[in-house]
Amino acid sequence: MDSDTQGRRPNHGPYAHPGTSNAFTVLSQGLTFDREKYGREIDIFERCARAAADARAATDAGGDAGGDAGTRGERQKSEADDVQGNDPWEKANVIRKRNKIKVNGSAPPAPITSFDDVMELDLDDDDDEDREAGARRSVGGDRDATEATKDDQYNTKRLVRNITSFYGTPTPVQKQAVPCLNAGRELMVVAPTGSGKTLAFLIPLVMRVKRQKVCAARRGAAAAASGVRAVVISPTKELSTQTGRVLMPLLPGLKLRCSVLSKATAAGCDFDKVDILLANPLRLDAMAREGKIDLSNVETLVLDEADKLFEMGFAEQIDACLASCTNENIVRALFSATLPETVEQLARSVLRDPLRVTVGERNVSATSVEQKLLFVGREDGKLLGVRQLLADGVRPPVLIFVNTKDRAKEVHRELMFDGVHVDSLHASQGQAAREKAVEKFREGKTWVLIATDLVARGLDFAGVETVVNFDFPNSTLDYIHRVGRTGRAGRTGKAVTFFTEDDVDRLRGVANVIKASGGRVDDWMLKLKKVRNRNRDRRARASSADLVSGDDDGDGTGEGSGGKKQRQSRADEGGKTTTTTTATRITTTSKKKKKKKKGLLN
Repeated sequence: MDSDTQGRRPNHGPYAHPGTSNAFTVLSQGLTFDREKYGREIDIFERCARAAADARAATDAGGDAGGDAGTRGERQKSEADDVQGNDPWEKANVIRKRNKIKVNGSAPPAPITSFDDVMELDLDDDDDEDREAGARRSVGGDRDATEATKDDQYNTKRLVRNITSFYGTPTPVQKQAVPCLNAGRELMVVAPTGSGKTLAFLIPLVMRVKRQKVCAARRGAAAAASGVRAVVISPTKELSTQTGRVLMPLLPGLKLRCSVLSKATAAGCDFDKVDILLANPLRLDAMAREGKIDLSNVETLVLDEADKLFEMGFAEQIDACLASCTNENIVRALFSATLPETVEQLARSVLRDPLRVTVGERNVSATSVEQKLLFVGREDGKLLGVRQLLADGVRPPVLIFVNTKDRAKEVHRELMFDGVHVDSLHASQGQAAREKAVEKFREGKTWVLIATDLVARGLDFAGVETVVNFDFPNSTLDYIHRVGRTGRAGRTGKAVTFFTEDDVDRLRGVANVIKASGGRVDDWMLKLKKVRNRNRDRRARASSADLVSGDDDGDGTGEGSGGKKQRQSRADEGGKTTTTTTATRITTTSKKKKKKKKGLLN
């Protein structure tokens, strides 16, 4: 029995009735059918027959006797088949409600219930026409069209095998984002930290890239021009490298190449042979301007941790990258655990009829993390608090967050003299030192890692037990992303946030986030007056500036020589540069509004 079709059954189309599954077998008695010409139809009927047989076998066996296929069938039934009636929209809404998925937009595709459903996803109408037209222009007409369809099915089967070799069932964000992005819908996705957002955009990205290559190859050599076909933009090189770690298991057998854009690859890589590019906006913009990377063939563009990209001042580079992607069929998507209104406003001004997919509550920390606020008096009490946590037997690995690289060096030095297996990760380190610190923490050689907010966005350290906010986060969004480094992928974790007398003005926001996620906080914290702190934005900008200072690679974890040259060239062009990009207009408007409010207060 074909393992790729076990546990699946058709849920749409004229072939859903089991009575038609043996039609070709009955009609072919005494007749000869051209199986090559009608291969697609025969495959559909035979797949229905196998699915019906699997369903009967699972029903007869009952319980666990059905094996993995029966388990998958029962799981799908529990989510959709218990709905009365045959309305597919009602079934889709039931799945969304049970997984706490909210979708805003016109005609969203139905969510999947297992990775096997990836085989059943309908291709875009444009892709169908493109594939059929390209095949008919080739020698062989209908026969080549059938071969093109078989190629698509083989590639999708291979991808599903690769996925199921590492992952069990899709997470809620994957259930909805995969069919939406595969159908060519532009997206804004907001899902909690550790919910599987990376895989949610990589699966449809790989499907679209492979489909694009097959269609281009069948149109001829001229149309099959080489070049990058998909780009994932992340705020830091570390996050791009991690995305590559998730992507690599999906690629065996698909003949696709991916690359992480860095100083080394920029010097020695032929990007005409790269299909999927993982990059930071600063270096990607520089390479595109110099003509070293051609983005005209890109059909899928993903902004990972989109709000952090704009917060770190990459709006101009992102706008330039979008302008370089001139393919009229491009599909763009934004993924993040938090999405401020300014970023959503920017996205809606650029995206075409976008869908907004929200999993769980918006801008709320993970409920799997036990969160605690701890008063330490003054600044010198923070180090005593860390030592007390270690003395009380806090479970490693521990991730400690600070606001500046100088503070990271200071805490690193103090704990190192205490005999703790400690390391630090900040922007003033070289790329080799940062990579070594990350790998040692992943391998368990480092028990305590001290980091700036550089690491709070997206990096997935499996099994982090405790997060300590040594310095109070600059905003509730930063707090959510920091706490999200623990309690990931179904695990539980613990987060402790130190606060002093100087942090009281920011305490109310974090306390509300903890309460919304099911944690316990004192009532007096929730009753604090909302103080308009003029220095809050200044502190946030200083923290972001600390992230982009001291980078020698221009990869976004620091400014580097490339970033300095670009900023210096813009300054030399006439002081204050006037830009007309959408992102810059929104940022300027927000600043003007803030100035008006300050003037009224004064």
